[in-house]
Amino acid sequence: MNHIERFTARAAIATVDSDGNIHETIAWLEAAGIQGLMPMEQRAGNDLARIRREHPRWLMVGGYDKTLMHRGEPAMRAEFERLGPVMRQGGFIPSVQAGRSSAAPAASLSPMPPPRRPRQLSPQLELTCCA
Repeated sequence: MNHIERFTARAAIATVDSDGNIHETIAWLEAAGIQGLMPMEQRAGNDLARIRREHPRWLMVGGYDKTLMHRGEPAMRAEFERLGPVMRQGGFIPSVQAGRSSAAPAASLSPMPPPRRPRQLSPQLELTCCA
């Protein structure tokens, strides 16, 4: 059993990280046991609708063009509308790649509220991970 098989045998989802255009590599990744990609970089030319058509079980996170966020709510809503057909098919979570767009000056972003105090876990809960 290889590492990916061990990983997925525990009901984990095997994904890879790529900032590039992955159209030509998805079939190879699927054959290796990889189930998806995060982040799906929209600016690298990845066509989410085409990927969904050609690889219906491929899981994706990303695809949202963060460079338009500084244009305001109408532009952001239009981007969600563009992603809507793929979202409705499942297996896709829209998200931006890490970091803010350089087009959105930090001063234009709303300040974050202070973090909440972390909740304590019940003493009966035991968190375990891959051994």
